[in-house]
Amino acid sequence: MTFYPKFKNKSIVKYCLLTDNFNLSKFNKGIYTNIEPKYVQDTGCPSVSSLKNRMFTVYSPFNVDIKILNNEYSYQFDTDKHPDNRYMHSLLKASINLDINKKDIQHLQLLTPYAFVTDDPSIEIITIEPNIKTKNLNYVSASIKPYGWIRTLNSAYVVKNKDKESLVSFNTKSPMFNILFNKPVSLEYIEPTQKIYDYYTNCKDIVNYTNQITKHYKSIVTRRPKKLL
Repeated sequence: MTFYPKFKNKSIVKYCLLTDNFNLSKFNKGIYTNIEPKYVQDTGCPSVSSLKNRMFTVYSPFNVDIKILNNEYSYQFDTDKHPDNRYMHSLLKASINLDINKKDIQHLQLLTPYAFVTDDPSIEIITIEPNIKTKNLNYVSASIKPYGWIRTLNSAYVVKNKDKESLVSFNTKSPMFNILFNKPVSLEYIEPTQKIYDYYTNCKDIVNYTNQITKHYKSIVTRRPKKLL
């Protein structure tokens, strides 16, 4: 028995930018920066070193404050950082999603195009709260196994009290969210191949058509090519 995880090898994981969800005729992927590994200090402690190549940061493409009040959102972005034109407004409106679910929970998401691909079925991704300014919001962590399910990851929050104003401030120098893998990975950017995109279309937007995703998973995963990378 050990008190900390031991790993022999790094698993191959790639990420790409899938922009379909934004439904924009003009879209620039270049503002979405590369995912950066988090620095893990070599202290000589095995419980610390076991996190090497497992923690990563996804930075915000915008300097923007998003406020929520009376079931509506408003935003204000840094016009020194971004041009005040229709393209910028269109991208922000396509990126910000505010809804209320069946449990009367108000849910804010900043949508992103980051999606992960791997041929290792054991890989799990967990999204972790960033250290940024918020008010009246709780961050929503999530977990996904990308081998069988390719989807974009988002920065998500729930409103604590709908009668009060909520705020989140995103900044290009700060994370939108952090990522923890369940094992060490070699993570690199790729352009999505046709094979990756074709499989992605089985997962994309499925929540718009069914409330029972898990019932479709078994049939969808049979369509997955043996190798995507």
